[in-house]
Amino acid sequence: MSSWRTASSQGIGSGGCQPSWIYHAIVLKSLPKPEFHSPDPAQFMSGVIVAATDTIPPNDRACIFGGVLAFGGDYRERLAPDVTHLVALDTTGETYALAERRIRRQNLLAAAAQVATAPLSSSTAPSSSLLQIVLPHYFDDCLRIRRRVREDLYRLPNPKLFSIDPFAPPVFEPAATHSAPSTAANAFFLEGQVLFVHPGVWATESDPDRTKQLKEQIVAAGGLLVDEFDGERVTGAVVPSRQCKEYYLAEKAGKYVGSMRWLVDTINSRQLSSPRRKALHYPQPEPLAEFQHFMICTTNYSSVARQDIMTMVVHLGGQFTKTMTPRNTHVICAKPVSEKYTRALEWDITVVNHLWLEDTYVSHRLQIPTRLHYLYFPASLCPIVGETSIAEKEVVRSIAFFEAVHAVGIVNEKSVAASTDDVESDPLVDGGEDAGGPGKTPRLKSAGEGGASGSGGRRKIGLVVAKLVYGGRRRFRRVRQKRWCGGKGGRSFSIRPCRGGECVDAGTAAYEYKNSAPLRGQHSRERGSESDAGPKHGNERAGIERSSRTM
Repeated sequence: MSSWRTASSQGIGSGGCQPSWIYHAIVLKSLPKPEFHSPDPAQFMSGVIVAATDTIPPNDRACIFGGVLAFGGDYRERLAPDVTHLVALDTTGETYALAERRIRRQNLLAAAAQVATAPLSSSTAPSSSLLQIVLPHYFDDCLRIRRRVREDLYRLPNPKLFSIDPFAPPVFEPAATHSAPSTAANAFFLEGQVLFVHPGVWATESDPDRTKQLKEQIVAAGGLLVDEFDGERVTGAVVPSRQCKEYYLAEKAGKYVGSMRWLVDTINSRQLSSPRRKALHYPQPEPLAEFQHFMICTTNYSSVARQDIMTMVVHLGGQFTKTMTPRNTHVICAKPVSEKYTRALEWDITVVNHLWLEDTYVSHRLQIPTRLHYLYFPASLCPIVGETSIAEKEVVRSIAFFEAVHAVGIVNEKSVAASTDDVESDPLVDGGEDAGGPGKTPRLKSAGEGGASGSGGRRKIGLVVAKLVYGGRRRFRRVRQKRWCGGKGGRSFSIRPCRGGECVDAGTAAYEYKNSAPLRGQHSRERGSESDAGPKHGNERAGIERSSRTM
């Protein structure tokens, strides 16, 4: 991912490619186009090369080819050697017979690789590059939910899609929960890796024996554990949240940065992968203010899938309930056939799939629940719970937010020196007690407490935080008050978003944001007291009340 980011920033079109590009280059004996093998998570069809049999109607074929091409894949008019997916409706035709012979040859090569005690991923093609014959329903579901689902339910000649009971709850058994067999090739999968595990991560483990076992497994796999973070020596860091100092240092140094879930899944699968590939493998974000009023439950999710959804809801600051009452605001549904789903429609409760929650989790922005891919419930929805990857722009946003909150590298040295005495200590950096606890924005002293010369630096920090957190899509207006949360005189400038006139947290002055759409004309600014006139046009209203059910 780091090489892809560097190449993209330099204007290189491909910006790196997936391992499937190497396999296709060997098969074709020529260099394929790198843009069809991009590691960009937004191009979820990257690496997919599709062809179709004669049983597919021309209009359906054009729709499938166009959708795959739009999201990073490619297509062939015939069954070329680099085709990964063949779309068919039945088992008839010359193209289908040719594809079956190729699949049998692939299975023989896989069996030979296992006899030689070499893993398939290192000696033959990646599993995503092997030819598979699927129904057109596969691409329909992928394009509707904007995710790449597993091919198990759609694979011919015996697709399981038509044998699924529509009223039975879906089954979710992720491969990461099972330990992979130890072989000579993957016994030392952590060889050369120096891992720093934050003390707060070990504190989350209630079982001391489990902690001791994890440490022994890391050492047995060839890894090395250190107690102090050293940017030159450490290759990976496991931190509890994105507001840790070690998180910032590791990301800036280009190291692996993951959560405890990533460490456990890496040990169980015996394979080192990027923590950004799954939402819960990356350190948890800060709670969202909008989620504080949400009560969320699930239906037709079970086992690990339900536990992952509950974890994301709690990390975002919401309340997860096992049962549903009229007080619930959202129901995350896997299949719209349960009693909870029926009651939710009667009680006017928002019903979405888990992709709404995952997109909110990875982007740290509340998503609109009425988008079509949040209201579609395919049979292959459960197996992809938690597989939403972290985009590069969200990592950059998290780093920028940390820099803004802790005043690292956002103002020049003169402004920082002038405002040093005005910023109180943060417990995550200096061990102070006045910042409001972990993950809170440091409280800035007022002009009455000290240093009138630091007001310019405070204003710069406030504007930078406002622009970085909300991406420039909000309009801000500074609200001044004569009293602040400390009870002393003077004025101070802290950053706190407000929801329609009601402040989210206790502070003195805020950059109150409103949607930019109704404020494209002129917008009012409050000065001093609230004696100013009302809004100058109908679209702008003061004190908009927003219900927790309306987003």
